[in-house]
Amino acid sequence: MIRARTRAALAVKKTRGERVGAVPFGYRLAADGVHVDKDEGEQATIARVRELHAVWISQAEDLRRALGRGRRRTQRARLQQDADRSNRRPY
Repeated sequence: MIRARTRAALAVKKTRGERVGAVPFGYRLAADGVHVDKDEGEQATIARVRELHAVWISQAEDLRRALGRGRRRTQRARLQQDADRSNRRPY
């Protein structure tokens, strides 16, 4: 019951634009010390990272198609490759 009330109270604060916990990247604490405002410099950085991520995803997909790989490697395959690498001796 306490958990539900706490979550509800924090949700209300968040909808009001008030700080809940740490100030997230891309925002800054307003002059009143309660509300958060967007930090335009950090917002531009976030937008650029998203653009670069979208380009990387599309390039990776193009490469996968060009190599004829229709599906991604499984987790087991990645773990096996990591294990093979860690068993090598550095000469």
